[in-house]
Amino acid sequence: MKSVRIGTVVGTILTILFISAAAYAETRGVTAKEIRIGACHDLSGSQSAWSTDACNAIRLRFNEANAEGGVHGRKLTYLTEDHQYQVPLGIQKANKLINRDKVFMMMGDMGTAMAKAYFNQVMKDKNVPLFLPTSGAKEIGDPHHRLVYTAWAFYYDQARAVTKYFVEEKGKKRIGIAWAQSGYGKECLEGVVDQLKAMNMEPVEVTSHSITETNFIGHVNKHRNADVDVIIMAVIVQDGLRFTQTVRDVGWDGVDLVGLQGMLVNAIPEL
Repeated sequence: MKSVRIGTVVGTILTILFISAAAYAETRGVTAKEIRIGACHDLSGSQSAWSTDACNAIRLRFNEANAEGGVHGRKLTYLTEDHQYQVPLGIQKANKLINRDKVFMMMGDMGTAMAKAYFNQVMKDKNVPLFLPTSGAKEIGDPHHRLVYTAWAFYYDQARAVTKYFVEEKGKKRIGIAWAQSGYGKECLEGVVDQLKAMNMEPVEVTSHSITETNFIGHVNKHRNADVDVIIMAVIVQDGLRFTQTVRDVGWDGVDLVGLQGMLVNAIPEL
């Protein structure tokens, strides 16, 4: 499902984005027959589920475009590197794509910290756009930079909208928050807390964990003992899977689990 959504976004803006590139024979990464686009993903690290979905969606859309003749007769080539969700490796891989492979732009990159680091250290000076990074962090899109194109609502705004919906539309009164100790988790936590404050409410229970946490029985029991009726989870993939599975394992059926953007991977609904 997410791959289809990403593919639709890419398809809608693909031609618009490349019209300007097609007009310049000397544009980086653009030849008479090809447009080279790069990306750094986490293909073997802790967040590989996200990157795999994103890569598959983009490659699928590019293959469709190429089958129809490409963009102005140019084939779209997607060059990807694995940064394993590590900032130093991300900078190294981005440097290769930009300075050796000479990509026109970077597209769909996974990881806020990685994308921010190599955009500032490698991309800006080379005038290389960062297009649709897989991140809704404020630090990516605010303040605006002319080379950065984002498609996500900020995590903070997502968290506020979800909280407002479950209180006003679903009638939830006892809100629990489970958040991962990361920039993503903190930004989501702030959104939930600020929205509750705006409605003269406070969270009933708040638990935090590292992104590598494996045992969630204590966290789940804290929420259960506090009698929360919904848990808003500012978690990503592996910790989200483990938290959700723990709730199921203890037989707690009387609580709604709400995942934010970090849980939008196929593995979650499959569970």
